[in-house]
Amino acid sequence: MDKIPPYDYALYAFAARSAVITCSIFELLQIFGSLEETSSFAKFIYFLFAGSSAAASAFNIAMSTDGRDEIRKVVGNPDCETRGKAAALVLSPVLAGLILFVCVSGNALFSFFVLIHVLISITQFGVEAYETFLQKGSGTASNNPYAQLANPSCGAPIVSEKKATSQFTEPLQDVKPVKDEGKSKVQTPVVQEPIYHTLERVQKEAEKKK
Repeated sequence: MDKIPPYDYALYAFAARSAVITCSIFELLQIFGSLEETSSFAKFIYFLFAGSSAAASAFNIAMSTDGRDEIRKVVGNPDCETRGKAAALVLSPVLAGLILFVCVSGNALFSFFVLIHVLISITQFGVEAYETFLQKGSGTASNNPYAQLANPSCGAPIVSEKKATSQFTEPLQDVKPVKDEGKSKVQTPVVQEPIYHTLERVQKEAEKKK
């Protein structure tokens, strides 16, 4: 399976997200219109899930979000905030639909819209995830542009190969080659006195002179 061309992907993503928004709107209407026996607290929870699905899909349409890029951010970006936003954009419709489908029962019309919502959102997410990992495995784009950041805010700390030393806290070393009996030898490193010790000694000598 080849990657979907950008133009075709835009049409496919727009159609899928528009269908999810439509189903979410009908779900919201059903929550406050047909679920009479449901408690107010449960209706509020269902409203949050259906509303988050509609809001995420509308935002993706408005911003022309590419779900494949968001999945790459979730997998490779070390920044927690970036990963969280990307995961919310691609997973909100899927998780909201699944939770509503599992929790709400007894209303055939509501279950029908939730089922369509779940099938479309899972299909879209599956295609985007498949293309993302297929592209990564094929070698066409093996370097994830989101996987390497200069200053990540979280994740594993970046450890340099060589620790930086300070000239004010570390002694200096001077290695000088010397000749003895026609053979070249390396003299033992001469450890110089740290600068802060020298400054302290000079200060004490000045106080004595006073």
